[in-house]
Amino acid sequence: PAAPAGSGPKVGPRLGAPLALGADLPPSATLQSYFTPEDSPAAAIIAALAAARHQVRIQAYRLESLLIAEAILAAHRRPGVSVHILVDLHEETSPASEARRLKLAGVPIHTDSAGAGVNHNKSLVIDGRHVLTGSYNYTDAAERKNHENLVVITEGATAARYLANHVRNTATARPYRYR
Repeated sequence: PAAPAGSGPKVGPRLGAPLALGADLPPSATLQSYFTPEDSPAAAIIAALAAARHQVRIQAYRLESLLIAEAILAAHRRPGVSVHILVDLHEETSPASEARRLKLAGVPIHTDSAGAGVNHNKSLVIDGRHVLTGSYNYTDAAERKNHENLVVITEGATAARYLANHVRNTATARPYRYR
């Protein structure tokens, strides 16, 4: 039987009004999608990092791809580019993590220590304009074995929301320490 009128999902005060899909995206916004194993999200991430001129903000559940780590390091070493990474607590004890190498090279890294949950975000914000996000973990398994996705959104307001999320999560984080 059909649900009674008005019995749809409730929207809490923190969530705001329901969104009309696409209503918030201006015509100038662009979206690109990548899927593994047929596409290469890693290549898209590496290209975006190579194009960064001012700022890179990363939230990573897993950071184990050597190629992506090398691209992060290259961005960090480029004059005028500010890089910051926020990782999940797991990255402090994972022998596969590239976070330790990046930290030793001087890349600012914090560990999300919110306590009850995990930092399951996977996002990069490049120059306050480009967002790369999706299920894609920064691992070789994500690139070669898993079914993963990456969406590249080029649009300032969306990037601003992701930057605000990065700042909010970093505020409760602590400096990364390898254990």
